[in-house]
Amino acid sequence: MAKEGQTTLLNWATTTETNSDRFEIERSQNGKQWGMIGTKRSNGESTSIKNYNFIDSEPLNGENLYRLKMVDRD
Repeated sequence: MAKEGQTTLLNWATTTETNSDRFEIERSQNGKQWGMIGTKRSNGESTSIKNYNFIDSEPLNGENLYRLKMVDRD
């Protein structure tokens, strides 16, 4: 995660993906209440490193916490 001006760039990688559909990106200021701010399609099936990124174009004032949820096709 890196702040870039008025946006935040999120980077992550997977080493293996099986039957995956997408990532849901969530943000919180307190670590208790989370809201989805976007989605990113996954590669579905992979046994090699896959890199992903997402830009939070409207980060909240103060601290921002992020988490990912990987959603399967089924």
